[in-house]
Amino acid sequence: MQNLMKNPIFRLVGIILILYFALLNNKKSPDSLGNRLSQENIIKNLSQGAKQTRETYKKAKEYQNKGYYFKIGQQIDHFKIHDSLIGLGKTAKLNDKIIINYSIYSTRTNKRLENNKNFELILGKNKFDSDLEKYIFGMKEGGMRSIVPTIDSQTRKNFSQLLKNNQDNLKFEIFLIKVN
Repeated sequence: MQNLMKNPIFRLVGIILILYFALLNNKKSPDSLGNRLSQENIIKNLSQGAKQTRETYKKAKEYQNKGYYFKIGQQIDHFKIHDSLIGLGKTAKLNDKIIINYSIYSTRTNKRLENNKNFELILGKNKFDSDLEKYIFGMKEGGMRSIVPTIDSQTRKNFSQLLKNNQDNLKFEIFLIKVN
């Protein structure tokens, strides 16, 4: 029997039999490999995938048009905006009382320079930096947004005491906890 196993023709016949039973036999079972690899099922799966992709793209465009969140890495005015987490709760609007956690990091060293938890503010009242505050609009509860001011922004100048190196820059991580 061992000599038979070493024979390449015997091995080839064995592979053909395995493929026959895996692919062609038992096509009536929806879970059989032969049924899943049939031309009809492949076309059906590809069309379902294309449909889901179109629906996702349409929904993303709809949210973007409503201004709920920005494109990844988009630069607006003097800020680079990135939503690292899109929340599922209420959307922050003008005059809403919100609670946020925020941290300020050095972009060069990625060291945390400041950390504030449960910071309460009313959007539009400029209790927080007014340049940054307008980028909290449209965030949803549970969302996290990174905001990096460019070298020439007023926000960078307002927080410059945190920077030891003038070539450094700041990154704000804002987590929206609650919208009232």
